[in-house]
Amino acid sequence: MSSSVLTAIVAGISAGTILWLGRRDLSRPAVAFGVPWFGAVALAQLRLTDVEQPWSTGFTLIALGGGAAFVVAATLASGTAPARGALSIERRSLRERRLVAAALVLVAAGVAGAAYKAHQLGAVALFSDNPDAVRARAGAGGDRNLPSWSSALTNGFYLGMWCALAAVCVGRSDRSHARTAGLWLLAAVALLGVSLEASRNLVLFALAIPAITAYLLARPRGSARQVAWVTAAVCLLALGVSGLFVARLARTESSARSYVDGEIERQPAALRPLVPLYLNVAFPLEAARRLEAAVPDQLPYGLGGNSLTSLPDAAFPEGKPGFGGDVSGLMRTTGGDRLSWAVATYQGRLLADLGWQGVLLGSLLLGLGFGALYRWARTIGGFLGTAVIAYAVYYAAYMTYDNLLSFTLIAVWDIAVIALVGAYCSGRVARPAASS
Repeated sequence: MSSSVLTAIVAGISAGTILWLGRRDLSRPAVAFGVPWFGAVALAQLRLTDVEQPWSTGFTLIALGGGAAFVVAATLASGTAPARGALSIERRSLRERRLVAAALVLVAAGVAGAAYKAHQLGAVALFSDNPDAVRARAGAGGDRNLPSWSSALTNGFYLGMWCALAAVCVGRSDRSHARTAGLWLLAAVALLGVSLEASRNLVLFALAIPAITAYLLARPRGSARQVAWVTAAVCLLALGVSGLFVARLARTESSARSYVDGEIERQPAALRPLVPLYLNVAFPLEAARRLEAAVPDQLPYGLGGNSLTSLPDAAFPEGKPGFGGDVSGLMRTTGGDRLSWAVATYQGRLLADLGWQGVLLGSLLLGLGFGALYRWARTIGGFLGTAVIAYAVYYAAYMTYDNLLSFTLIAVWDIAVIALVGAYCSGRVARPAASS
């Protein structure tokens, strides 16, 4: 039996076992991370593209061992009590009018932020001929970096969208159809605002958080039925990711589009629709494999810098490390038409910082952190606790792609806004006194 087949079997059994043991509450960090992670490791053993190379024994142990370390640490920190079925939001405590008012204010903030970004970058990414070029101007290598407060403003689009959706759910049954349609229209406008940055990750995030929230607040069903529904939802989500990926490639560099088109044509007809999804699963792991081989001989250890780029610039007197550029360089070594790739799973940054020791230590710390956050949010419950768990689920699942905590702390701002909106809409924030 080849090492690839053995790895696929071990990873597949791990994903299935975690899914079955955690079926009562799939929002547990160990489940939200473990199932996508080990599923991705198993799928990557197919090596459908000519970019991928066989895994060494060392990298196989890193991928499996790091994933297992996160799952064990998260389980120990979170406990086995489920949040689903224990969380609830008293709908009567939320005032529809205040939710609508909050949505309008947040969307207005999003409009202001989008206008500022368009002015600074010279165009709206969604409507430009080359969205990637516009977005690159905001990056570390661009001429005009965007301040973090501008992103705090544009986050108002998806926060406002969620408020509009919450207003739909908590409203009275005798609400007019016109008012309901208006709320859905407001949510749609907010989603359009989210898409202005031409980021499929932002669109996916805006749609995923309400879906996770609905799952958390739904009444638990039978285990088999629950797994079936969740499996169907994951399949639809995967197809959505593939569709957004293809839509983005249609408006980006010709070499990437040519490469993906060539890979689709090269595969059997039955596999062609799945190629975009496969690339998003396998390429981050391939990038991590190349990093493991390149560090420290080709690339020096980052000693934590790659995993902490979300810290202020002042913490990096010599400039923040160019992790994305390093990954892109490693993924372009074979020449020809290639898909530009700059992510390497959550393990890639840890490998670049401290090698396999960094993966083990980082996986344990991340698992403990996510598990403790889940336990705390389950305890406080309500509007805020549900939002915190939804964010934790998304961030944990996203680590198959990259570690969001490494390059953004915007979630702290989002959670603070959500807490304020929850307090305002439940009446815990008093109306300001009328001026005399």
